[in-house]
This record gives sequence, structure tokens and C-alpha cells, in this order.
Amino acid sequence: MWPLLIQTRRVAKFKRARTGSISRRLANIPHNRDWLGMTAVIAMAAVLTISVLRAGMISAQEQTLVIEGAITNGTAEGGDVGGLTVSLYQVRVDGREVIDAVTDDDGGFSFDGIEYDSTTGYGISTVYQDVSYGQDLDLSEGAPDPITITVYDASQDDSIISVASASLLLAGVDAETGTISALEIIAVENRSDHAFVPGAEPMLLLRFGLPPGATGLEVDAGIVNMEVAQIDRGFALFANVPPGEFPLMFSYSFPYDGDSASIEKSYRYGAGNVRMLAPIGMMSIASNELGAPSSISLGEQQYNLIEANDFERGAAVTLRMSGLPTNSLGSRVSSEVSGIRFEYAPPVALGAMMAVLLVYAVFWRGRGDRLESAQDTAEETAQEREVVHRMIEELEYRHGSGEIGEGAFRRRVSALNARLARLR
Repeated sequence: MWPLLIQTRRVAKFKRARTGSISRRLANIPHNRDWLGMTAVIAMAAVLTISVLRAGMISAQEQTLVIEGAITNGTAEGGDVGGLTVSLYQVRVDGREVIDAVTDDDGGFSFDGIEYDSTTGYGISTVYQDVSYGQDLDLSEGAPDPITITVYDASQDDSIISVASASLLLAGVDAETGTISALEIIAVENRSDHAFVPGAEPMLLLRFGLPPGATGLEVDAGIVNMEVAQIDRGFALFANVPPGEFPLMFSYSFPYDGDSASIEKSYRYGAGNVRMLAPIGMMSIASNELGAPSSISLGEQQYNLIEANDFERGAAVTLRMSGLPTNSLGSRVSSEVSGIRFEYAPPVALGAMMAVLLVYAVFWRGRGDRLESAQDTAEETAQEREVVHRMIEELEYRHGSGEIGEGAFRRRVSALNARLARLR
């Protein structure tokens, strides 16, 4: 810009020298001063423009971040964390970009020259002994403090799995079909210093029981890379469980006949607390293993509650239900949950726990994909085979894309193939 300004000033002076007399030049002095002032303003604007551009370049350079941290092993005398691949994910509307780094002998890693974009989501992860570990990153205020990702040695010993609490809500009764709708939430814990990894055999999977004849199973859990398979008398999770606690939620329906029924709930991993609830006016509930019924209010609905603490591994609870509507009444009774508003909160208190249950009851009503229960009929057996085939195809896709490791892939496919063999 500077040569252009100099050239403009020279042309202006040349024109005035040719066309103006001395008197006219004197008369034009104020005009020339105005022009000189304007030129000074233009020059100053140019200087400011360059300064702004330089400041913008410096600001852009300041947004180029270095993300560093270390992988540590939380298992006593655990394995080496050197040579692990750490992936930085940059997720945008039009796709995602993955940048990999390899840890040094001490587990350290670094990503240099990362450009922050407010429209991009960032996360970091690694895989150790077929278990994924990771976290989201907030780069809005610059590079974060050094990141620590703790990994754990793997174990197939399910004795490290326990249940802090288990709640069962009997949410509705359909007398026309003779079915009861149920919703359960279980707080699964791993308090060891190992990550639980399921084995290839069915008994080495995470297993949870269902009442006889249960149908319409839907499962959701706060754990990544989880698959579900409905098996005899329950369902199994293909899921790695690192130390910590996660919620497991599932809904289903089970049949009843007459105005009373009973089911047995088994707790393979024990339970620190067991709660069972039913809306008042829908049915009465009782159990020899649980306490006397009490009444609680959730929203505008009154519920009967029975509960008890400290159940050993393998314990069972028999739930008796009475006052059920019969088919002759031609009625359908269900809990009114859709109009109740709740603030989500961690399920610490009973009210908060059951609020979450009710919210998920509304959520699950709208979901379309359902796993059909394994029945004795040829049609339903074929449906279950189709579900297992789809699960195998999904595993193959995720294995091919690198989302799950070779060991986890082989174990899960082996278990699913064993299930297919039993369905033939």
C-alpha cells in the first residue's frame, strides 16, 4: 500500500504544477492542506489495518494448541503403558478427523499444532487390553492442563462386579393381553483395580434375570461399546466394565393369569439395596424378603414401596402381586407418567431414583427397535437368529473400522456363534 500512496501524491502535484498560476496556487493552499490531511488519514488507516492483520495473525497463532498428557496404569503392578496409541478426535458436522500419537516409555503423549474451532467437538481416547478409555476435551479457553488417562489390567473374574442398588417399577397392567410392564434400573459397580472383560462363554458374560415369558426387552446403559443378547431366563451384556459405577436400565413385559401373580428376581451380583414399587390402585405388592409396604408420592402419583438392604450374591426375591385386573373387566390400567415433570438428578435418594425411572419409562415408550424374546415357536426362534446375525454383522463392521480390538471381537463373535448353534 505504501508505493500506491506515494504514486498518488506525485500525480496530484504534477497536475497542479502544470495548470495553476502562483495566485491560483496560493488560493488553493487550503485545499492542498485538506488533501494532505486526507492523505495522512489514509496512511494512518493503512498502518492500523496492518496492525490489525498482524494482531489477527498472532491471535490465530495463539489458538494453535499443544495437548499433552500421560497414560497411567491403575492396577497394582499392572502392565506397561509405553507404545500405546492415543487418538485425538475432532468431530464436526461434516465428519470427524482422528490424529494418533504413540506413548513414550513412561506413557507420555503430545499433540502439537492443534487448531481450535468453536464448532468442533474434541475428545481423546486409548485402548488397553481391549478396553477403551477416554474423555471429552474443552479447548474453548486454550490448551487444557496435562491430561491423565488411567487404564487397568483386564480380568474375566465377575466377582469384581457388584450391584449398589436395584429398583423395579411395575409401570402398567394390560388386562386385555394379560401383561405387566416393568422397568428396572440397576447401579452396577466395579470397585476393584481391574477392568472386567467378558469371556467367550455365556457364563463369563454380565448376566441379568428376567421373569418367565418376558418380551419386548429394551436395554440402555451408561457404558460404551455395549451389545445385548437375550438368553435363557434373562439377558447378557457384551461390555467391558472399568472400575467405577454405571447405571443399567431395561424395560420389558411379562404375562400374568388371574387376579394375582408372583415372580422371582435373582441377583447374581448381590445388591446393597433392593426396591420395588407399584402405583396404588393398580395392584398390591408384598415380599417375604423385603420390608412392609410404605407409601411414597412421585409427582401426582402415589406408590407402594417395599425394600430391604444387604443381599448376598445369588440372592433371590419373590414378589407377590395381588388385586390385578382380569380380562373379564376388559380394562387397561397403567401408571400416568407422561404428564409428570422432573429435574434430572443422580439417583441418590429414592425420589430421585424413581424420577429417573419414570422419565425413562416415557423415553422407552417412543423407541421403535425392540429385541423380541426367545420363545419356543419356530417364528420367534427365527427372529432371535436374525437379531444375533445383525449383532455379528455390526461387530464385523466395528472391528473392520478399528473401533474394537481383535481380542474383544473374537470373544464376542464366539459367544454369538455359540448362541446361534443353540438356536438351530
